[in-house]
Amino acid sequence: MVDQNGSQPETENKNNLRSDTDIPKYSDTGEVDSLVVNDIGGITTGLAGQKKNVIKKTAHKFFSRGLSLWPSTKNQKIAGGIIVAVLLVGGIAGIHALNNTEIPDPVSSVLPKVVRTTEPSRLTGVEIPIKLNKRPVTAVMIENHPDARPQSGLSKAGIVFEAVAEGGITRFNALYLEGQPKNIGPVRSVRPYYIDLFLPFDAAIAHAGGSADGLYKLKVLHVKNLDYLLGTNAYHRISSRYAPHNLYTSMAALDKISKSRGYTKSKFKSWLRKDEDPAEKPKVRKINFFLSGAWYNVHYDYDAKHNAYRRSEGGEPHIDANTNRQLEPKVVVALVMHYSHNGEYSVYRTQGQGVMFVFQDGRVQKGTWKKGGSRKQFRFLDGKGKQLALNPGQTWVTLLAGTNDVTYTH
Repeated sequence: MVDQNGSQPETENKNNLRSDTDIPKYSDTGEVDSLVVNDIGGITTGLAGQKKNVIKKTAHKFFSRGLSLWPSTKNQKIAGGIIVAVLLVGGIAGIHALNNTEIPDPVSSVLPKVVRTTEPSRLTGVEIPIKLNKRPVTAVMIENHPDARPQSGLSKAGIVFEAVAEGGITRFNALYLEGQPKNIGPVRSVRPYYIDLFLPFDAAIAHAGGSADGLYKLKVLHVKNLDYLLGTNAYHRISSRYAPHNLYTSMAALDKISKSRGYTKSKFKSWLRKDEDPAEKPKVRKINFFLSGAWYNVHYDYDAKHNAYRRSEGGEPHIDANTNRQLEPKVVVALVMHYSHNGEYSVYRTQGQGVMFVFQDGRVQKGTWKKGGSRKQFRFLDGKGKQLALNPGQTWVTLLAGTNDVTYTH
């Protein structure tokens, strides 16, 4: 039947849905029949037995198949709801577990924690066990008369100072920290300028007496004193040499007497050290120091293989009797300072400043040394006034009277 406007009344076309608002939600049985996709992409509810009048077009077979799995009965809905709830709770629990699970560091879980057991020596800059670095520094006066050669224990010293004692005869002041030779000597007497050399290292001094002004300076400066003449049992005499060239000691014996006197620590600031940097083409291979004469003048040959300096004196290789090997310091330093005499004894002006030569890595650097009071440390400055760093290893320091007493060649 058609109305006056040419359209069919709704009452006669109730099976032809006009709009989304007119879609019945339930069938005659009171249950949802199905969910489908209409021709405009929306989801609508169809009536039982009338799907062909509702579905004009499906968007894709996938959607229609998926939607057919949706629960349609009451029992299915309940079961579906339970399943969804379980999945939701399980998912939330899983996320919580992941968030609270500690993920191991891939590096720390594979590599063991590194515990450092060594560190640079406070005296030489060489890597040594940490325990050794806590030892006190001990200085030993060692003579250099021809009858005292070869000396024992010099190769294990961290720093050796060399100067003329009296009558042109040189003497060494050797400083020990990690080095602990079993035989050191011959031990001789102390002089006042040697005190200015070892005191900045807060060292105890092992010696056999000394000049009057030397002993007085030890007393007024309250130096840690290990004098043989004070009745210590840290010294012994050997039978293969005659006095006074036969007095020896050991680091173990000196440690024992130092401990009994409370000399168990040394607090000091040492010289600046650096990594070795040997020259590809060494510029300085031979070094000569003039001290007093042929018996005591010093010569060094640069050993490129070991980046060290083979020491000779009196025209012969300088040997350590303990090892029967030539001494090879890593660094050679010449400090030029005012030199004079007081009777038979030498006098060095160790405080102030002067010209300095540093030999290392096959090169030479000319600069300036500076020093304040007796307890103040030497400062080594390059030509631009910047602190000069030394190679790790034994450093041999010689006091010279003038710049002409230093020569070097390729």
